[in-house]
Amino acid sequence: RGAQSVAKPTPANDRAARLASALHAASMAATSRLRSPIAPHRREEHVGFATWRGAAVVAWALTYRPAASAATDKQAPNFLLLFPDQWRYDWAGFDPEAAQLEVPTIRKLAAEGTRYIYAYTPAPWCVPARACLASVKLYGNKLGSAPNVVNGHDFPVDVPTWYQSLQKVGYQTMTVGKDDLTQSVRGTGVDGTRHAAELGFDSFYRMQDKFATFAFNEPWDQYGETLANESCGSNASGYSNLRMCNKWCYGVIAGKKQGVGACCHDVPGGGWNCPVMDQVGPNQQLYIDNLVTSKAEALLDSSPAGKPWALHISFPGPHPPFIITEGMNKSMGASRSFPISFDNQIVSHEEQRQIRRSYAAEIENLDHLFGRLLKKLETMGALSNTYIIVMSDHGEMLGDHNLFGKKVPWEASIRVPLIVHGPGVGKGDVVETPVSTLSAIDFILDKAGAPKEDDWYQEPLPTRDSNEHPPIQSGLSTYSEDFRVVIKRFNATHTMKLVCCPFGCPEGNSDVPTNAPDPQVLAFNIASDPQERINLHSTSEALHMADLLPHKYASLCMPSPGSNSSSAQAIVEDEVQAFQMRSDGRSASAAGTSAGGKRSSSARAAEQSAASAVAGSSLFVAAAAGSSLVLLTAFAIPLIRRCRLGGCSTAATAPAPPPGDETSELLAGGEA
Repeated sequence: RGAQSVAKPTPANDRAARLASALHAASMAATSRLRSPIAPHRREEHVGFATWRGAAVVAWALTYRPAASAATDKQAPNFLLLFPDQWRYDWAGFDPEAAQLEVPTIRKLAAEGTRYIYAYTPAPWCVPARACLASVKLYGNKLGSAPNVVNGHDFPVDVPTWYQSLQKVGYQTMTVGKDDLTQSVRGTGVDGTRHAAELGFDSFYRMQDKFATFAFNEPWDQYGETLANESCGSNASGYSNLRMCNKWCYGVIAGKKQGVGACCHDVPGGGWNCPVMDQVGPNQQLYIDNLVTSKAEALLDSSPAGKPWALHISFPGPHPPFIITEGMNKSMGASRSFPISFDNQIVSHEEQRQIRRSYAAEIENLDHLFGRLLKKLETMGALSNTYIIVMSDHGEMLGDHNLFGKKVPWEASIRVPLIVHGPGVGKGDVVETPVSTLSAIDFILDKAGAPKEDDWYQEPLPTRDSNEHPPIQSGLSTYSEDFRVVIKRFNATHTMKLVCCPFGCPEGNSDVPTNAPDPQVLAFNIASDPQERINLHSTSEALHMADLLPHKYASLCMPSPGSNSSSAQAIVEDEVQAFQMRSDGRSASAAGTSAGGKRSSSARAAEQSAASAVAGSSLFVAAAAGSSLVLLTAFAIPLIRRCRLGGCSTAATAPAPPPGDETSELLAGGEA
């Protein structure tokens, strides 16, 4: 009867209130039965029934838990997000023509889980990509877009994050490494606490990137503080503590220009070749990715018993500079070699292979660290109840199309590995439907039973047999880049990609010259042309996909019907012929100059073979679907003319540098 005076339940006293209410209900039921006019010989039977029903109600009150508190159950799944930085899609161990990598742990995770071969970042730059993931929103759309932050700036703490959502259902949220959510000149703080609680982190070990951590003479993140208390493993720099000698090795950012340390020298196209080893010496556990792993293991050890957890490990590698340790160098062996970059005429073949060898060493070291973490989970007894997700923030051009780094719309920049492993996940499945890495965050929230904001990205990860193929978006707008990309699967042989660049697409791809400063529209069938050599922008697929762009980009890049419509076969034949002429011209000028970075005859033959394959497979969806398609051409020149005549009143203007700390570019340089 005391339940009548219980105040309105709060989360803290909810179970007590339910119990009191249940006891009161059971008592009243028994009393009413006793007072009811029933025969004396049946009264005992009714009392027994009332007692049984009351016991059942009490048992329910004691055991019931609302759905929002499901994560406090012992069987609530854990989540381990393995998140290397700047890892391109075809350097994950499944594309031997790109790189022969020894990655047994990654292969094991894929064999026991599901691999997505067309996974795309919402934005190919560190801070914008991670802002999208933290806020679970696409990049740069009017509605439901991620915070407009770039490198060198902080993620706004008033924006809800998926870490906070997990906290609401009882998860211990942990982050280790380079989360890139506090990148302004104030940084994370030497204890990592700056904005940590506001972002939704219960425990953490945080750092800046490989350059910015050495930006000042004194440590300003947890990683720098750790190195400052360790001895240097080499005498080359003349410094005694590891932070100062690796500051000498990695280089610092001077003013607004990224510097290059003593371990590296720059190469054309925005890259670095780093033949000198990291200064950790024999103490390999202090190497940046190795130390991140040790700190992750420590956080797992300190996680509250019986409480589910989510651990996001943001490995700094294989982000450049590709500086490796002596041990990593030895593990690669002297005889291993890697293919040269695709479409690169500005860096010697020898340097290309050296750079790619170091990139491979970082990936193989990460694979070893992944294996270490899996053993840790097994030792904890948590492996069978943990979802493991492997992906990256964006890719790395690695010399392809004469470029290093990211921030461009080409596949090596915006496409990343994605593997999902855990209870109930398809084993050994390979999914060809394009996905956004945001779907991986949506997957975590679904499995945790965590609440979602109305404007969060909520496209589920497809299965191998999914028939739906929603369009995927990526893009970037800074003071030097502006583009949007849409990717959509049409059938088994055609996965189309549309690129819209309001001010001309970035330079580099020698088969698709930039049209700057005018709008430019490109389209590729990446299923048969992953190197994006043959522009199929005049097809009906391009018209369909342009309509899926954000509004201002759709208005600039919507193909206009022309009077000279061509058949799909004619378009492909014309493009292949032009492609072969360009390849022949480049190869002729490059004959006998392989050491200077030009294509060899074997490479030319491979390109021509690839062109033939594209021609053979690109009789287009008309052949695959058994029906003809209306192919729309002659839109680019009219579009350019309209703009030049003042008809582009709604056209975007070149984005201005965002406001922020006057020294924010100091840190942005580290990600240039």
